[in-house]
Amino acid sequence: TSVISLYNVKDYLEKGNYVPSSEARAKSPALVSEVIIERKHPSGGLMKYKVVNSVRGFTGKHWERVVAVFVIGPAYQFKGWKWKEPAEIFNNCQGIHVYFDDVKLNLNVRSWNVEVFELRKQTRNKDKIQAHRIWESIDKFMYDKKPYLLPQ
Repeated sequence: TSVISLYNVKDYLEKGNYVPSSEARAKSPALVSEVIIERKHPSGGLMKYKVVNSVRGFTGKHWERVVAVFVIGPAYQFKGWKWKEPAEIFNNCQGIHVYFDDVKLNLNVRSWNVEVFELRKQTRNKDKIQAHRIWESIDKFMYDKKPYLLPQ
């Protein structure tokens, strides 16, 4: 299973509070297909990010707004994507891989152009720092590749 899921992504990216996906799902077992994350952007303005579990039904306008993907490792994760090759995918959105320190880094992840963020399995004291680093990575990608999505 993925370290980050729709069940725990909101708390993690909004507050830096990591809760294992299984725990978060137990507290809120309703099946969700998307989550909205709100964040005050460093350049000002409130930004809303939609996190989805599937790209099924995406149109051209949806693809223009994709800024990041949480990468789990297997290439089948990108089945149905507009972009077919990893190089093209990670040129069009920021690849992010979050993993625990007791797990070996996936071979695909090592070879792809993605940012890697390690969480400590036994301690939670660095979670907020890593969440902040994830936002820095997304912000840099947006400044470089999709400035039209930034607050005016």
